[in-house]
Amino acid sequence: VLQNLAGEWFSNVSKKQITPPERKIPQGSVIDKPIDQVQKKLNRANIEVVSVEEYDPVKAKLNLKNFASAPTNLKENSRVVLFQENGKVKYYALAEKGPAGVEDLRSKIFVQTERITEVANLQETKNAEIKGLHDEVVKLRDQLETVKIEDLRTKVNTQETQIAEVKGLQDEVARLKMQLQTSQEEQKRTIAERDREIASLQASVKEFRKVSTDLTALRKQVNLLRRGGNS
Repeated sequence: VLQNLAGEWFSNVSKKQITPPERKIPQGSVIDKPIDQVQKKLNRANIEVVSVEEYDPVKAKLNLKNFASAPTNLKENSRVVLFQENGKVKYYALAEKGPAGVEDLRSKIFVQTERITEVANLQETKNAEIKGLHDEVVKLRDQLETVKIEDLRTKVNTQETQIAEVKGLQDEVARLKMQLQTSQEEQKRTIAERDREIASLQASVKEFRKVSTDLTALRKQVNLLRRGGNS
């Protein structure tokens, strides 16, 4: 018998040691706090918020009675009614318990509500992750489009520079021709040498004109692409 009593004593002590401490919410964590934050905090502590009612200063006697009878710490599995004013908890009161069957049903509903809340929070987190990924894809796509436009803009600027260079050469050729015409009699040898230079330059001009024509065609294609992009 002594051995059995000792075994039972040891079993009870072990159970007490491994039993987790009861969750409590102090009054200071509820009073004058935003109503939505309080509801979430109570749900996490397995405390059911039966209802949220507006604080009525006209019911001063009832308010004082409810406040005085409310415990300073809300224990796990409690059921409370919150009285709010301007979005904050003014005070709270313990809700009256109903028949056993109703309490059991309420407990099950409370558990299911907690599960639904957890699923909703998980879904909200996943939605936020999906939105973040979508925003990142849009950002990368915009960056790619920017790179393409900048590359095309660089090519156009390069072509415009080459066209300017060709025009500059054409102007230089015209100037040389005028100089040759004014000094033909005095510098025949120079004229002959310069004629050869002119011939070479004309060949270059012809090549540059060809390049200019190609550049003009390319510019038209670029303009068409821009119009197509804007539309």
